[in-house]
Amino acid sequence: MDGKKRYTQAEVDESVERVKREDSATILEQRERIAELKKQLAEAERKIAAYESQKELVYKAITAALKKADDIERVSLIKYNQEIAQLKSFHEKWMSYYNRIIEQYPLDQTLVETSRVNRKISDVLSQAGDIDSQYEEERERLKDSLDAEVESEELATDGEIDEYTDRSPAGFSFTEALHPKENLKDIMRELGVIMDED
Repeated sequence: MDGKKRYTQAEVDESVERVKREDSATILEQRERIAELKKQLAEAERKIAAYESQKELVYKAITAALKKADDIERVSLIKYNQEIAQLKSFHEKWMSYYNRIIEQYPLDQTLVETSRVNRKISDVLSQAGDIDSQYEEERERLKDSLDAEVESEELATDGEIDEYTDRSPAGFSFTEALHPKENLKDIMRELGVIMDED
């Protein structure tokens, strides 16, 4: 004997068949995995295409919005300038008329007051062309107003301010009248509409 193990033909055939089965199972698993990966890739490509088309739509929408904003700003500026020109023209006509009145009639208190108003109007109209500073002033005014409103709401939550914002100087509030906190019988008793039963 040479010491080598000898295999029968049946054992060799069985071993070959086992390797073939294992290889077939591995190939089948790999094919299924490849098919799954192809499916995932197709889904990812579909999503990318959808995002790309949405990106294009968003870009077009933003571009259109910016163009519209520019158009609105341009038209607003034209309207503003037209209104200011009309106001200046009206004021010039008024001043001409006012000067004729002054020439014909002596000055009295009413005309003196009118003169002051005219100066104020002239001052306002002379500053009307400075849109940037007016915009900044208005923005600051609105910001201050908003800050004051927020502060007022914070104080109201602390119970320091009346929650009925429509209260008149006399103390009446429609909101409170429609939605009173007190019991209706107590209110009527205070008003003397009903009397306590003895």
